[in-house]
Amino acid sequence: MKQNFFWTSGFIILLALMVAAIFGGGSRLTSLIGSTSSTEWSTEVEPVSITLWSDKAELFLEYPPLVVGQASTFAAHLTDLGTFHPVIQGPIEVRMTTSGKSPITFVAATPLRPGIFTPSVTMPEAGIYDMELALMNDSLTDTFRIPKVQVFTSPDEIPIQEEALEPLGLHEEVTFLKEQQWKVAFATKKAQSQVLASTITARGKIKPKTGQKVVVTAPATGLVVLPPSGLFPIMGQNVEKGELLVAIVPGFSSASRAELESAVSQAALHQDQAQRELRRARRLYEEKVVAKKRVEEAETTFLLAKNKHAEAQKRLAAFALAQQVGSAETRDTSQDFLLRAPLQGIIVQADLTLGARVEAGEALFTLINLDSVWLEARVYASDVPKISSTARASFQPHGMTGLILPEQANTHLVAIGNVIDPATKTLPVIFEVANPNHNLKVGMHADVFIETDDKGERVVIPSTAVLHETGKNVAFVQTGGETFEKRFITTGITTRREGEEVIQISEGIRVGDRVVTTGAYAIKLAAASGEIPTHSH
Repeated sequence: MKQNFFWTSGFIILLALMVAAIFGGGSRLTSLIGSTSSTEWSTEVEPVSITLWSDKAELFLEYPPLVVGQASTFAAHLTDLGTFHPVIQGPIEVRMTTSGKSPITFVAATPLRPGIFTPSVTMPEAGIYDMELALMNDSLTDTFRIPKVQVFTSPDEIPIQEEALEPLGLHEEVTFLKEQQWKVAFATKKAQSQVLASTITARGKIKPKTGQKVVVTAPATGLVVLPPSGLFPIMGQNVEKGELLVAIVPGFSSASRAELESAVSQAALHQDQAQRELRRARRLYEEKVVAKKRVEEAETTFLLAKNKHAEAQKRLAAFALAQQVGSAETRDTSQDFLLRAPLQGIIVQADLTLGARVEAGEALFTLINLDSVWLEARVYASDVPKISSTARASFQPHGMTGLILPEQANTHLVAIGNVIDPATKTLPVIFEVANPNHNLKVGMHADVFIETDDKGERVVIPSTAVLHETGKNVAFVQTGGETFEKRFITTGITTRREGEEVIQISEGIRVGDRVVTTGAYAIKLAAASGEIPTHSH
C-alpha cells in the first residue's frame, strides 16, 4: 500500500508538471514566431539555442537565424539564480555591434510572461556581430555576451541542418522546461574541486568504552529492599557515581516464603512436643520414677525448640516485611548491604524486583557511560596499512539521517587490532566518538568512512544532488536551459564545504558541471514519463 501511494503521488506530480507546461503558457520558439512574426519562415530551419550563466542570472535564449530586413522574435528566458524564480521585471536590451559602427539596440520593456522576454530584432545589414543582452531592472542587473553572431543576406544562405542522429553516449538526456522549473522548488550548483583524503569504507558498530560499562552484582545472598533513600532505580535512569541503588538484606540463602512458613510450623510442632515432654518429665520426677537429670534434659530440649520457633518466626516476619514494603524505617538495617553506582551513567539493564531473593554474584544492574563511545570498524587486513595514527572517520549510523563528520563528533583513532577474524578477514579499527546527547546507542550499526593519507583534489557536489535508483547513485546535470543529463555516479567521502554537506564524486561528474541540487526528483519523474513536454500558448 505504501509503495502504491508513492507511485501514485509521483504520477500526480508528473501530471501536474506536464499540464503546467502545456496549458500554463510557454514560449517554444515556433509557437512565438507563428503568433508574432509577420515573415514566413521555413520549419526546416532550427532556431539558435544558447544557455549562459552568470553569478546572478541564467539566460536561456532561442531565436531564428537572423536575416537582413526580417523581424526575428527572440525568446529570452531569464532566471534569477538567487531564488531560481523567473525574472518578472524588465527592461532587457539587445545590442548588436560590429567593427567601426554604432551599436544597434532593441528593447523589450516587459516580459511576455514571467521570465520570458520577446524582443523583436530586425537587422539592417548582413555581417558578423557581437551580441549583448542586458537586463536592467531595480533588483537585478546583468549582461550576457554572445560573440560572432551571423546576420544572413537572405534565407537561402541559411544552412539546412540535417536531422541529428540519436547520440550513442552513456547519459540519458531529459527535457525539463523552464515553465516546469519555475513552478517547483528548483536549484542548481556547479561541481567544485576540494582537497580531500581518499577513504576506506567499512562496516561498524557502536560499543561502550573500556571501563565505561559495569555490572553491579549482589555481594551476598539475600532479599532486595529499598535503600535508605526510598527510591528504587529503573532502566533508562541516569545515576551519578556513588548514588545509592538498592539494599540487600542478607541471610536468605535458600529460603522462599513457603519454606519459611513450613519452618515456622515445624518449629512450633517441635516446641509443643518438647513442652509436653517437659511436663511429663516433671510429673514422673515428682512421682520419683525418673531422676532429676531427665527433667533437666527435657528443659534444655524445650528451650532449644522454643528458640528455633522464635527464630523461624523472625525470619518469616523479616521476609514478609521486605516483600511488602522494603522500607528501611520499619526494620533493622545494620546488616544491609548498600549498593552504589560505581560510575556516572545510564542504567541499561535492571534484572531485579523489590522483595525478590537474589543469590551472591547475581547481576542486578548494568550501567554504561554514554558521554563518549567507541566506534569499531571492521577493516580488511589489506587496507589497514593505509590507515595512519592520525586517521579520522565519518560514519552514517543506520536508522539515523545525515552523515556524522569527524569534527562533529570529535572522532579520533584509539587502536588498531592485531588479530584477523578468520571468517571475515578483517581487523577491528576503533575510534572514540563524543556522544554528549546520547543519540548513539550501544549496538547500533553504521557505515564507516576512514580517511587515509592519500589526499588530492576531488570533485564534490552537494549531497542533496544525489538520488538513488535501483541500487545506484545518480545525479542530473544541466546541459542547457531545458536539457539535462542523468549521470550514474560513484560517490566517496561526505564532508562539509562552506557550511554545506558535500559528497565526493569519483566518477560521472567533472568540475564545473552544473548539477541539480533541488528538484532532481521532479526531473526523474519527467525522465520516467518518456515524453518530451512542449511549450504552447
